[in-house]
Amino acid sequence: MAEADDQSYRPADPLRVDRCPDCGYLLFGLPERGVCPECGCGYDPAMIVLYGWEKGKAPSRRRRLRHWAIGLALGAGALLLGWWAWRQPAGAAAWLSSPWGATFMLGAGAGAAVVLRSIVRKAIAPAVPPAPMQLRMTPAGFALREGFGPADLRPWNASMGVGLERLSPRRHVLFSEYNGRRVAWWEGLEVCCDESTALRIRQRVARWCREAAGDENVTT
Repeated sequence: MAEADDQSYRPADPLRVDRCPDCGYLLFGLPERGVCPECGCGYDPAMIVLYGWEKGKAPSRRRRLRHWAIGLALGAGALLLGWWAWRQPAGAAAWLSSPWGATFMLGAGAGAAVVLRSIVRKAIAPAVPPAPMQLRMTPAGFALREGFGPADLRPWNASMGVGLERLSPRRHVLFSEYNGRRVAWWEGLEVCCDESTALRIRQRVARWCREAAGDENVTT
């Protein structure tokens, strides 16, 4: 059931945390603010958790479609070859031990592997992040890490910020800034979000940085 929900559910707010950033547990149906029932990680509406790819490493839709096309073509070709050979007078047993039979088995196996890989990925969807890199941002700070797991947050300050680079209407690169210049805390994370969502992220981080500056002034 979790697999079906993972594919069909779309939160009303694209910035709402829909899975635990520490363990990947799906939070659908739970309150906006709470504690993960699986690992105890706290979450709330202020938290932003993004999953993406280092700039230039995101898989293209064309490449994914090409993999599927190759797998389906191999499977279909193997089935046609098997159907043709099955009707030959020599019989199935003799045919399977021939080079044609070996080709059929290899093609059918390759096609089945593509389909099985997709099924397995969907079955374990809650345990697999949507993309390899996780960027976690809260009022207390930010952290970049691979996949799910605990994160050590780096505190915000008044000089920090988030820059945006538009790749397409639904793809943006987010990068860290310091005094308006790009810095290497995260040089570029390609995420799937529209422009309004990307601007909301930038505005929210700017507010946190201003608040951090106020806290610094109070401390000094």
